[in-house]
Amino acid sequence: MSEEIISAKTFLGQDQDLFAKFSGDINPIHVDVELARRSISGQCILHGIHGLLWALESFLKINELFVSSVCVRFLKPVFLNEEVVCYWKDQTNQLILKSNDTAMVVINFTLCKQIDSSDVKLKIWSQRQSPERPSFFDCTKFSNKPFKVHGSECLAPQLFPFLCQRYGIATVLEMGAISQLVGMECPGLHSLFTDLKLTFKDNNLSPNFTVFKSDERVEILNISVVGRCFDAVVRAFYRPLYFTMPTILDLSSQIQANEFSEVSALIIGGSRGLGEVVAKSIAAGGGKVIITYTIGKKDALRVRDEIRNWGADCEIIHFTVNEQATPIEKLPNFNQLYYFATPKIFGKRSTEFDEGLVEKFSEIYLRGFKNICEMIVQKKQSTSVLYPSTIAIDEPIEELAEYIDVKIEGERVCRELNNNQYLKIFVPRLPRIDTDQTQSVLKVKSESSLDILIPLVRELSENISKVAS
Repeated sequence: MSEEIISAKTFLGQDQDLFAKFSGDINPIHVDVELARRSISGQCILHGIHGLLWALESFLKINELFVSSVCVRFLKPVFLNEEVVCYWKDQTNQLILKSNDTAMVVINFTLCKQIDSSDVKLKIWSQRQSPERPSFFDCTKFSNKPFKVHGSECLAPQLFPFLCQRYGIATVLEMGAISQLVGMECPGLHSLFTDLKLTFKDNNLSPNFTVFKSDERVEILNISVVGRCFDAVVRAFYRPLYFTMPTILDLSSQIQANEFSEVSALIIGGSRGLGEVVAKSIAAGGGKVIITYTIGKKDALRVRDEIRNWGADCEIIHFTVNEQATPIEKLPNFNQLYYFATPKIFGKRSTEFDEGLVEKFSEIYLRGFKNICEMIVQKKQSTSVLYPSTIAIDEPIEELAEYIDVKIEGERVCRELNNNQYLKIFVPRLPRIDTDQTQSVLKVKSESSLDILIPLVRELSENISKVAS
């Protein structure tokens, strides 16, 4: 069965912004880099309907036939800045969007020689400023609610000229409105589009949508959509909420007021997750913390302000972990280093071993870490260091093969560096801990961050006391 490449594209941030304006879907998972990094995807992802419309546009450029219905499965999220290739299987009338030879989106369709492309006049509603946040239970009660177009009519022929020519602007606008429905209304902020079945037809009914089936166990919704130009059925997950780490007030009950008073800690990646918990723990115990961020300035400011409002000492610094990192002499003095720099760990794109992923991990877990340790040695600054490894070394997970290999090498690097008098590196193999990194649509057991991290902070602090004495 032959596969023909009919188009290829690398979607950029400006493509996202343009489609968001066209569709009215400004869900942060698509357009807010800082907030998207805390989502299950770990970064901004392409609107699912954008991928569908681009694939159909690519097909219609080279074919005189019409598509009368489509059935779409969004298998994996399409990330920005990665090339997406559109394949056409002519024997099965199937379009497949792939990245690095991995199928991301599969589109099955039926063909016909002609379709009524007479344009209808749609009411265009003003664009929403932010997504709705209904609960899963609220969503299950939605019935016969208005299906509205909140997009930009003038952008339709600019973005999808062949689709507009064949089907009319109204059809393309309503297809964009499906993205707005899922990403802004139902489920809204916490949505994850999975499937779409759509049949083109003229309807005289008022456009509406209804949630006709739901499954609380996996929090998935089935939504029927009646537009002026089609009937559709949408399936979408109510994806996990953005993960919130414990507050400094939560931590204070487990920490003595001045038990970390001798600590001055540099926390690489302290704006969220495990680094955030460590920063608040040390601050609650009377220590000083310097937290770094690369992208998440808003999160860093939030953590800093929470710590300062508590009455403790916290600074934030923009810091990128690589061989051109900020020279250590320009950083405030510290006697502890916590190394929580990390890219997205879970969500591997294919089943094949990925050398590119190994390189990505190595840049952070090996070269970046070794570089900052060498700067500490050059400064002759006695420092206790936490380099978190993983229990997955002992209990391998196929999805984490690249991560495990790099962490094994990281442990070896730590053993070498520990021979230096200025460094005392602790290398615990941590279990899966509750953070935004470990979010999953399916329920997976994770450990409490407090139970794991507070004892480690105490262990590093005891080392400071030994060095001082």
